[in-house]
Amino acid sequence: MLNIDPVRLADLFLLQSSRGDIGGEYGERVWPEVKPWLALGALAVGWCVVNSSEKLCLACGLCCDGTLFDNVRLVRGDNTKQLKQLGLPVEVSRAQKPITFFRQTCAALCADRTCRVYADRPAQCRSFECGVFKDAQGGRITFASALRLVKQARRKAESIRQLLRKLGDTDEHRSLGERFRRTQRRLESGSHDENAAACFAELGLAVHQFNLMAHEKFYTKVDEPTPASSASRA
Repeated sequence: MLNIDPVRLADLFLLQSSRGDIGGEYGERVWPEVKPWLALGALAVGWCVVNSSEKLCLACGLCCDGTLFDNVRLVRGDNTKQLKQLGLPVEVSRAQKPITFFRQTCAALCADRTCRVYADRPAQCRSFECGVFKDAQGGRITFASALRLVKQARRKAESIRQLLRKLGDTDEHRSLGERFRRTQRRLESGSHDENAAACFAELGLAVHQFNLMAHEKFYTKVDEPTPASSASRA
């Protein structure tokens, strides 16, 4: 009997649900054993649905990687000292009313989009749920549809990153909003050629299109708390 990885099997189930097929080398190899389970709906009722919420977050990471937010503000009850010890670069603003925060991209975000300080994460990280997550949890959209929205948003964000690189900003450890504003200031304060101007125009359009999607699908309502300043304020 094949040793079937349940995580990859769930991926295949969601793909099959949205496309009506299972593809790829792994899918072809396990299909004879998987098909009866899919036909019976056992995966949907068992392992897959139970873990769909977690799976959606692990496929996304946009609230942690600097795509949706510039920083995370700490509030009363957050253990600032412990977060610093865990490697988060906590800062205090110089405003009249100081704000304690750390910048995104989050230093605790791992390559597989898990959080290495998950058990000790700040309150606003614990409380934030994006609109796509809430719609999927509430049954307004399927988790397969939610995953497609996540993939679409990640593609748009990657297009923005590629344009920023073309314009000379390669600081991948800063949020998209901060990088966009920095690039905008640099180009507006100095001379630049027609190619750079055309690339920046394309960047501005890409940021605008992403923000439209983010406000419609990902950001929570105005009366709900958000963990940080919005990248859309660029």
